[in-house]
Amino acid sequence: MNPFSKKFYLPPKFKFKPQYMEFICSSFKKESRLERASFWIHYFNSFLIILYKILRRIKYLIETAKIEALTSNGVVLWKVIYEIINFHPEIAKIQLKMRKGSPLVGSNQFRRLYEIEKLLQKFSPSSILEYGSGTSSAMFAKLLEKKGFFKTIDQMPEWRQKLLDILPDNLKKKISSELAKTKIHEVDSEFVIAYDFPHDRYFDFIYVDGPASTKTMANYDIELLWKNNIFPKFIVIDGRYSTVRRLILNGRKKYNIYLRSDLMCKIDPNNFFNLCNSLYHTILVRKDVVI
Repeated sequence: MNPFSKKFYLPPKFKFKPQYMEFICSSFKKESRLERASFWIHYFNSFLIILYKILRRIKYLIETAKIEALTSNGVVLWKVIYEIINFHPEIAKIQLKMRKGSPLVGSNQFRRLYEIEKLLQKFSPSSILEYGSGTSSAMFAKLLEKKGFFKTIDQMPEWRQKLLDILPDNLKKKISSELAKTKIHEVDSEFVIAYDFPHDRYFDFIYVDGPASTKTMANYDIELLWKNNIFPKFIVIDGRYSTVRRLILNGRKKYNIYLRSDLMCKIDPNNFFNLCNSLYHTILVRKDVVI
């Protein structure tokens, strides 16, 4: 049938009902002013939330690093600081609080935390011992597996208590913190320092960030463990050239040693992090461990 003819019939089974017209008319109904206003208010609030988050990160970037440090280290340092702030905001806050009234300045502390994260991801230890304590303790507590065990030893009661006061409860309960005095030893015609604490327990991963001493006095705790026939899988030294010197001499038969990059190797721009790219740490890996 020609639909343009004078007589036009709907299909026989189709019955037009009044509610169809109501439905069609409602679909063309214009939004009220109130509905349009609520739409824009919703998106404006979302914009303010995003802007607040951006400004908060910028605030951390400004507070965590001096301008000279940022300009000298370039994009890599910005990447490190951004990743800590973005993925570990509670650790960034702890770092800023620990800095108050302490000599910790500049941005290298954030590079150190970043390297700790990458090392734990690579090695996946089930137990960690840290000589010394600080924001690194918070990072270890956060990243260690639920069944893992983490212990930290420190010689300074004020510093240790400051950390415990700052830590949130979820991290504090994962840390076993001990206070220990230090002891000077004379070994191989030089003075070395160690915690006056039993060196009789095995840990997969040991981080040497203490005790505080002069630059020329080596840490002796690792060697005391070795004397008790305890050889951790991984030993990581925060700076401490004198300690590194002794561990190279006495541990090279048992461990593969990766010196911090300013001592041995240049940074590979195509591989942002590997054991040779560590700016902050010297790493010892027991030779029977496959990594």
